[in-house]
Amino acid sequence: YQRRVHGEEKSQQISVSVSSFMAGQMCRWAVVQACVLCLVVLFWWPVSAVAPTYGIVIKAELPHSTSAFTQGLLIRDNVLYESVGLNGRSAVRKVALDGTELQRENLDAKYFAEGLCDNGSELLQLTWRSNVGFIRDINTFKVKRTVSYNHEGWGCVFFNNQWVVSDGSNRLFYYDPDFRLVQTTPIFWGNLPVTNMNELEVVQGLIYANIWGSDFIAAIDPSSASVQYWVDCTVLKAYITGNASGNDVLNGIAYDAATDRLFLTGKLWPKIFQVAVDMTPRAPTTNPLSSLMTSFVDSTPPPPRHAGHRRA
Repeated sequence: YQRRVHGEEKSQQISVSVSSFMAGQMCRWAVVQACVLCLVVLFWWPVSAVAPTYGIVIKAELPHSTSAFTQGLLIRDNVLYESVGLNGRSAVRKVALDGTELQRENLDAKYFAEGLCDNGSELLQLTWRSNVGFIRDINTFKVKRTVSYNHEGWGCVFFNNQWVVSDGSNRLFYYDPDFRLVQTTPIFWGNLPVTNMNELEVVQGLIYANIWGSDFIAAIDPSSASVQYWVDCTVLKAYITGNASGNDVLNGIAYDAATDRLFLTGKLWPKIFQVAVDMTPRAPTTNPLSSLMTSFVDSTPPPPRHAGHRRA
């Protein structure tokens, strides 16, 4: 009798132990699932919730020189101003909408020209790794003074009485009119850094940043330093012919605020496109992060690039 009672107690103890073990396992599995869910939310929440993706509609096609390695583009008084790069081929030029080159000023062969922007009466033209920019008279293109910076020069725009400059990281550098550094601001998409920011333009109060190596433009709210939406420009690929070097990427944003016209082009592209952003949310053709995740972030210098495959 005692053996039977003791056996039942032992069986009950084993049953309780097994139940406790299973409960512990289920608890641990629940914790693992919760952690995975948190990671999914952490890394993918921005994709669907923070910034929608919009497409573009092509309104017109304009001719563009296939020898122009576009680094910066702007439009003033119905005329385009363009900075073209590559050592020995760098220049700033003024171009009519029909493609006719109206004016040109070449740079010394030691300079690799980059972004271009204006403050109304002056142009700022950046160089890639020479740490120098040129303030030019917008009418004559003559250099009025030079400015310096301690980072690479990629894109630029004049916004709220400040020169805003990108360097290929997720940082935007704000300089006062005399080109003294005021602040450095990292840009994020949700909680993900937005690297490879290149050509810049102001469009209806937002800073459009061409993302080098991708078909996307990030529309950035300067007040929150975050991406408000993405512009997917993949459709333009069907209208251009690629080359073997891989350098013919989207790069060139010009916005005419007076007429609400937006123009896009790329390096060596045969066309400039007048487009409108279709503000209907859509699934992106590719993930905007695909070209960003391998890039350096914040204060880290952008990755080195060689002349055979130039980015900006």
